This record gives sequence, structure tokens and C-alpha cells, in this order.
Amino acid sequence: MDLLDALVLGAVQGLTEFLPVSSSGHLVIFQKLLGVKGDTLFLTVFFHSGSLCALVLLFRKTLWELFRGFLFHGGYYRSLGWGIIGALIPTAIFGLLLEEKVETLPIRDVGFFYLLTAFFLLSLRYLKGIRDLEDISFKDGFLIGIAQGAGVFPGLSRSGVTIFGGAFTGFRIDSAIRFSFLLAIPTIAGALLLEIRGFSAFKGELDWLCLSVGFVSSFFFSLFAIKFLLVPLVQKKIHWFSLYCLLLGVILIFWS
Repeated sequence: MDLLDALVLGAVQGLTEFLPVSSSGHLVIFQKLLGVKGDTLFLTVFFHSGSLCALVLLFRKTLWELFRGFLFHGGYYRSLGWGIIGALIPTAIFGLLLEEKVETLPIRDVGFFYLLTAFFLLSLRYLKGIRDLEDISFKDGFLIGIAQGAGVFPGLSRSGVTIFGGAFTGFRIDSAIRFSFLLAIPTIAGALLLEIRGFSAFKGELDWLCLSVGFVSSFFFSLFAIKFLLVPLVQKKIHWFSLYCLLLGVILIFWS
């Protein structure tokens, strides 16, 4: 992989991470188009770290208030914290059990998972929850975490299925989206820690300069996506993305 490949892959990751279209699925597609070889799961997780830093930067005040409120004040932030902890348990279990299968997933299966994502996104048009995050519990988080855990498969959008899980448990779409964002931070961080051990086996095929270019590209394109794409597209018309995922799924199945 050269610097241009790293730049493109980082941009793809950043633009698609916060849209319900599966950034990992797009990375698999572009890695095949660009002819990138090697430990693609490690690349996927590493480029996700750019999105992680963008999230931490934009949500730094919320994260501090959540941390302080969970430890000292209770109430809303403690409930939210327990909801996040509950969601991380099934997410971690899914990630550990399915890690090897994800690495060898054929492009045809990625297409089928995109069709499944399309179904979940279309369902959001008819799920009209009324609950706010003030009502979230450990049990709610655990159920949402089951949905997020399934999103480990490329083509099955993590944000899409997490938002669906939140809406299915009765939360408003905007509340489900906010929880999905907060949940992405420990989820991406955990996946990065899990996969960083693979760098020793992969470093012969990739240098730090390529990794750095991909990271920076992912970081800035993530900021752009959150600032200019998330609110007008995801919060208001999230079900529209079902058509995109449906078409992409069909294309991938026939391409395979």
C-alpha cells in the first residue's frame, strides 16, 4: 500500500464511519479495488482510530461530564454510564467470537450484510420511540449492545444497527443516534487495543508513514462528516440510506 492508497482509505473511513453505510464494508471494497494485501482487519481498526480521535475532540466536554457525573453525582450521567457499560459486554463478546470470521468474509457476504443493513434502516421510518436517554438502563444498553455487536461484520453498519437497537427499545431517533456516538468511543478504542498486537506481524508490509497518512485523513474527514453530513442527513432522513445500502448490496453480490 502506498501513500495515495492510505489517503483514500482514510478518507473513505472518515466519511462513512458516522453515516449508516458500514465504514468497514467500504474499506473492504476499496482495499480490493486498490489491491491492498495483508492484515486488512488491522488496517480497518487503525484507520478507525482517526475517527475515534475526532469523536473524542468533539465530545470532550460530554465525556468529562459523563465521567465526573458517573463517579460523583449519579442521576442522568450514572444511568447513561451503566447503559454504555451494559452495551459493551455483548459487543466485546461478539468481537472476540467473530474476529476470525470477519477477516475471511467474502465480498458476496458483505453484499448480503448490506441488504440486511438496508432492512434495518428502512425499519427506522416506522419506529417512533418516545424515550430519552434520561430513561436508559443497564438492560437497555445490553440490548442495544447486542445490535452493535452484530455490526462487527463488514456491510452491517455499526451505527445503523445500533440506532435501530435504540429505536427498537423505544428511544427517539435523536437519542439513539447520540447514544450510538457515545458508544462508538469505547467500542473503537477496545477494538484498537485488541488488534494492535497484530502490528508486529504486519509491519513488514506497511510503514508508519502510510499509517500516519491514513490516520490524519480519517481524522479530518471524520470531522467533516460529523459537522456537515450527520445532522442534515442522518438525523432527519436516515431511512434514505436504505436505498444506497440496497443498491450496493446487489452490486456486490453480482460482482462476486
